[in-house]
Amino acid sequence: MSAVEEGRATVFLGAGLGAQAGLPNWPKLLEKLSPNDDRFTTPYNAETAPDEFEELRKQLAAEYLPRLRELLNPPGLEIPQLCRILADVPFRRIATTNVDEILFLIATVLLRKPEESIYIYPSDDIWDRNYFYLHGRLKTAGSAEDIVLRSSDYFRAYDDGEKKAERVLFHLLEAPLVFIAFSLTDFDVKKVIKFLARNQILKRQSGTMETQVFLSMPRWFAVLSDSPENLIDSPTMQKRVEQEDLAPLMRERESVLRPVKVIWYKHDTAHSRLRALLERLQSATRKPATEEEPFMAAASDIEELAALTSPTPGQIEQALNHLAAPTHRTHFFRYAAPSWLPILWDREQFRAFPQPQLDQDGNYRVSQWDAADFVHRSARAHPDTVLRMIQEIRTENWVVVYGLARALEELPADLVSKAVPSVDDWLGSRFAVASPASLALSRLLGRLVSEQEWDAALLLFEVLVKWKVTDDGA
Repeated sequence: MSAVEEGRATVFLGAGLGAQAGLPNWPKLLEKLSPNDDRFTTPYNAETAPDEFEELRKQLAAEYLPRLRELLNPPGLEIPQLCRILADVPFRRIATTNVDEILFLIATVLLRKPEESIYIYPSDDIWDRNYFYLHGRLKTAGSAEDIVLRSSDYFRAYDDGEKKAERVLFHLLEAPLVFIAFSLTDFDVKKVIKFLARNQILKRQSGTMETQVFLSMPRWFAVLSDSPENLIDSPTMQKRVEQEDLAPLMRERESVLRPVKVIWYKHDTAHSRLRALLERLQSATRKPATEEEPFMAAASDIEELAALTSPTPGQIEQALNHLAAPTHRTHFFRYAAPSWLPILWDREQFRAFPQPQLDQDGNYRVSQWDAADFVHRSARAHPDTVLRMIQEIRTENWVVVYGLARALEELPADLVSKAVPSVDDWLGSRFAVASPASLALSRLLGRLVSEQEWDAALLLFEVLVKWKVTDDGA
């Protein structure tokens, strides 16, 4: 609850919300796409569904995308009520594996310029975004390869050398995640859960015994119904299971879904229990109107102030006043021009960060860095300032470290060499294994090698190898 209230959490939206808007679910979509009504003689199977889409894409050829748009983006599509409730909850980011326009409608409700805050697969432009089409957006797709539905699409997104979808998921890992309106049998969910688990397992060696521990930093949750369809893969078995037999299946699913914590709600066709849960979340996290109104009144002024390239002393003081308010601060950094980076660094806006806090459940959590995307965006314009930040900021907040590592990726080789001692400190932290910073550093090493910057590459390589050996317990 605190992560959502503080604007630190990401919500993943599944196909269930599309059904609330009258869009076909995956079984119905396969059926309606098929040019042959007699083709579907066996029940829908989530495991084979990508292969079914592969076959249909070949059959439909040039008609594949137009048919998908006809079925998933019909004229007059309206945002479902559940999404209106979600739009009123202060999630930091909203991601979906759907390809319809519902996410865009949510962004439109929340922002005046939604297009500027939307990431669409297969782009690499994931920074400074709040809304994520992880499998592409039908409305803007130029070809079938821009949409992840088929078997080959999943391979390209998750398993081949590009791994664009994986990179975006890793970017989203820095925040607590909440899955809503998913089926546990969905191919999408299994991919995402597998990815989460693979990147959050710490192996511990004690003598000849090896144990695996889920770090669960940050926490991930799934809000799921207890319907047989959500718990049993086989459509035949779904019809045979009684309600009282579901409890052991729920426990089994919980063990499979680790490190995701499941919040179950009782299933009904209207998903009224889900709506009640979301309304409680909406009520608990909604800020009083007296706090929201000043921000909305100041939003345009903040945007104009943030866009300045040569602010006056008076305008700098105005900016500092806005940055004292958390809601104003986040909005300022969304629009801030790179020219603000050295000014704000000299005014000590990035000097101290909250350290990891131990929760009652034994897991650590950290606050988000609202300026992370701004610093990354400004790094090439002000590399010397970024180097000073990397050299002088000392924190175990792994989100801040990841933000600095991303900014380091943009610096020239001579400055990277000067930053390596700080990188050594980052990787020496007890929380280093919880941070995606190593991914950014690996990308940086690849860039240095490709540019034949051998001195900087060797310095960084030595630090990464030392950390990797220590991490493996060798």
